[in-house]
Amino acid sequence: MIFFGVGTGRCGTMFLSNLINMEAKSLCLHEGYVRHLETKGSQILPPMILQNHHAYQSKAESKVIFQRMRGQMVEQRDSLNLRLFGDVGYYYIPFLHIIPKVFPQSRAIVMFRHGQDFVRSACVNAHPDPLPIGWPEKDAQLTPIERFIGLGRLRPLASDAVAGQWPRLSSFERNCWLWAESNRLILDAIRHWSRHSILFVRFEELIADPVLEYRRIREFLGAEGRLPKEIKRILSRPINRRPLASYALPPPRDWSLPQVKIFANMAGETMEALGYELQGPAS
Repeated sequence: MIFFGVGTGRCGTMFLSNLINMEAKSLCLHEGYVRHLETKGSQILPPMILQNHHAYQSKAESKVIFQRMRGQMVEQRDSLNLRLFGDVGYYYIPFLHIIPKVFPQSRAIVMFRHGQDFVRSACVNAHPDPLPIGWPEKDAQLTPIERFIGLGRLRPLASDAVAGQWPRLSSFERNCWLWAESNRLILDAIRHWSRHSILFVRFEELIADPVLEYRRIREFLGAEGRLPKEIKRILSRPINRRPLASYALPPPRDWSLPQVKIFANMAGETMEALGYELQGPAS
C-alpha cells in the first residue's frame, strides 16, 4: 500500500513516522527522510518544500508536479520489498486533492491540531529555530535552512483579502492565517477521497492516548500481527517537543483579548468547521 500523511506541521507527523517504521516490511518517511526519533536518516524521496508553494500558487500544475516528484512510489515500494510505503509532511497540503487521481488505491492520514496551540508552537523566541514551521518575525536573523523553508511556506494569493495587509502583519497574525488556510485546503481536498481511504487523527487524542490512537491507525493501514514491542519505547517518549522556554506566547487560555479576537477573525470559521473551541478571555 502507498499512503500519505498530512497536517499543518507541529501536529505529530514525525511521531507517526517513527511508529509506522516499527512495523514489519513498512517504511514511513518524514518529509522524504527516514527518521530515527528526531534525527534525519537516509533521504529516500526528494522533499517537496518549494513545490508546495508552486502547487498552491497554481492548482492546475499540482498534478504535473506531484507526478514528477512522487509518480514512481509504487516501483520504489516494490524495489524495497515493502508492504507499506508512505511519506508524511505538511507539504502535501496543496497536493492532497490530486493524490487519489495519481494513486487511486492509496490512503491518507490527515492530522489536525487546535489552531491556537499550533500558533503558539509556531511563534518562538528562539533563533535560529531548530524546528521551523511557521512564519518568523520579520526582523529575525534566519539561517539558510530557515530561509529555504520560508521559500515554500504558504503565503496569501493575490486574490486573498489578506494579501494587501501581508507585509504589515506580525508573525502571530501570519501564523493564524497559515493554520486557517492550510486546514481550509485540507477540508476542501478530502472531498476527492473515498471515505474508507482517509483517516482523521487529532493531535490532542494522539497525545492523550497514543496506544489507542495508533492501534486505530495501524488498523486503517492494514498493519499485520501484534503491536511490535519496540513501539512501546516510542509511545512513551515525546518526539520533537519544543522546550517551554522557546515559546513566545503563553498557553491559549492565557492569551489577551486582542490576541483571541485576531485569531477568531482569521481562523474562527476553520476552527468551527473542525469542531474546536476558542480558548481565552473571549471564549
